[in-house]
Amino acid sequence: MPFLKPGGKLVAICANGPRQNAQLRPLVEQRGGEWEDLPPDTFADSGTAVNIALFTLTA
Repeated sequence: MPFLKPGGKLVAICANGPRQNAQLRPLVEQRGGEWEDLPPDTFADSGTAVNIALFTLTA
C-alpha cells in the first residue's frame, strides 16, 4: 500500500451498504485486513441509523 509506511496501520469506519460490501470489503480482506460489522444503530445517539463497518489494514 503506497499510502502507508511499512508497518503503518489504517483504521477507518465507513458505511456498510451493498456497494461497500461489493467493492471495499473484498479489497480489505484481499490485503489481509479485518472487516467488522458494527451493531445496528451504533450512531443512533447522533441522529443516524446508517449501518457502519470498522476496518483495519496494516502495511
